Amino acid sequence: MTLPSGVLIEVFRWRNYIDLRLTMSRQPQQDGACSNFDGSASDDTTEAVLSRTGFWVPDEDLMFDRRERVAWTETEAKLMESCPDSTKARARRECVGDLARFRGSTLTTEMQLCMLDICYGKEAHVLRTAEEKGYLSPHASE
Repeated sequence: MTLPSGVLIEVFRWRNYIDLRLTMSRQPQQDGACSNFDGSASDDTTEAVLSRTGFWVPDEDLMFDRRERVAWTETEAKLMESCPDSTKARARRECVGDLARFRGSTLTTEMQLCMLDICYGKEAHVLRTAEEKGYLSPHASE
């Protein structure tokens, strides 16, 4: 989908969620998980971005009328089991700090999803990894 100002959105539909890839040139006041594009990597750390943007989208900025509860699936549990112990330990430390600092809680599902993101966050499609490991058959429902 091509939007004004040269913004391109690609949608990847999965069984229980969607991934979006946004390609765009720098916009005024742009900031977020992928950087603020000011040319300085020093202010692109997770802590720096979250201190500017917050951990969650504020309720008044939600695209939909309510926030959905996110469930922890069997496939995600299997993926976490195969995450290296050293990475899991680092993920636990980072997520406890981030969730407590920016959300005031360490809710179980949020903690698990935060850790999963650290274990597999550099992968564009973590479900493809699940399929490759045999945890999930392609296009099967959970």
